Amino acid sequence: MSEVLNPALIDRARLAVLLFEKDEHLVNGQTDVKNSLTAPAQYGTYSIRLPYPDQLIAADLSRIKAIEWICMDRRVANPFHQYLTSSDLFNFDPSEVLVVSYGGGGIQEGEGRIAATKGMFEFLQALIPNPERIFVGAHSKTCGAVKAFLGGSTLSEAIDPKVAERLETKSIFSDGELNATIELLAGANKLLPPTYQKAAIPLIAVPAEEDRSISVYIGKFSRHPLSLNQITRK
Repeated sequence: MSEVLNPALIDRARLAVLLFEKDEHLVNGQTDVKNSLTAPAQYGTYSIRLPYPDQLIAADLSRIKAIEWICMDRRVANPFHQYLTSSDLFNFDPSEVLVVSYGGGGIQEGEGRIAATKGMFEFLQALIPNPERIFVGAHSKTCGAVKAFLGGSTLSEAIDPKVAERLETKSIFSDGELNATIELLAGANKLLPPTYQKAAIPLIAVPAEEDRSISVYIGKFSRHPLSLNQITRK
């Protein structure tokens, strides 16, 4: 496999995983870092899963039918994976799902993180050209990565009240943070290669710590979603 892959593509993927490995420093708590062929860590542990090029190139990826892209959040990563592999709506076998999880999931900010995400998925496309689904996930109830992107403020604290009102008028939800998360995730498909965009579906997870569960809502991609700067107070 390595002979047919562009070396520059492999190098970009290596740089990307080196960057996202460091996301364990975005949070306070136990973090588990492994390759994308490993299921998410148990509930309560931040779960970073990355496509380490040497390991994936050597692996048999013939069974992979779906790619799960989600935040590493300790309340979300494991239940989200369970949802994709056990719900009546999707029900993929765990062995058919490759997991990509790091801070923010489908919500990224900054030129370096955006470029790294694009490079990582271009590498995956070379290995897995036609997956049935790309699950593009993010979550509400305070994302630690988004909080870091905002300099220490949560999305709920930083959202512009006027923007929150405007988003609520086109949503079935009255939760400003949830509506902002839906809006931010609407632009995530632009970080994927064109063929992956066709298979992508945005999913927003809302964690409930009292019973370690999540509610999952299907979003919609948009050509002109608001950015994090446009949603928050300037």
